[in-house]
Amino acid sequence: MNKGLFVSTAVILLLTFTPINAQTLKQRETWTKKIESLLPDNYEVRGLEFGHLDNDTLTDAILILKSRFETFEDSTQRDQYRPLLIVVQQTDKSFKVIKRNDHVVLCKNCGGTFSDPYEGVIIDNKTFQIIFSGGSRWRWTREISFGYDSSISNWVLLNDSGYSIDGLQMDTVDYPKNIIYTSIDNGKTKITVDQYKGDN
Repeated sequence: MNKGLFVSTAVILLLTFTPINAQTLKQRETWTKKIESLLPDNYEVRGLEFGHLDNDTLTDAILILKSRFETFEDSTQRDQYRPLLIVVQQTDKSFKVIKRNDHVVLCKNCGGTFSDPYEGVIIDNKTFQIIFSGGSRWRWTREISFGYDSSISNWVLLNDSGYSIDGLQMDTVDYPKNIIYTSIDNGKTKITVDQYKGDN
């Protein structure tokens, strides 16, 4: 049961410690500098992951921002959701922000006792997944996934769900409990990354 609850964290650790060669590392450093030049005023990088997000062969990126002021104890930014940017590489090797959503990435204080719930982002085969966890006695996880839909040239919501467990009863048959944060009707309306509102 614990394996089911924390499998996403294990995946992130596996990806984090996968060896990469020097050439790839240098390329990532170049890409990172280009993307950092796109940061809005008063924002810093909270998360950055590279991968293929659309139908071409160029490397794109998911960029998670955080306010420079969210570390201040009395700042209202600690309770504000963080911007998520979809950054697509152009044929001239530059990067361009083509989508932004301020409702996907949970705030610094949204994790309860464990504070910042953000755990990471994974890109795989034109999909991206943002992973969170938090709570205290009641622990919870949340995974929000979007995938590229070439018919509308946009990313649509694939999953918004997670688990919840009672820390004092985590070995009972009643836990973990599945949580559906956003219901998805795959046969009808598509929720694009532009339209997703999450909890706010």
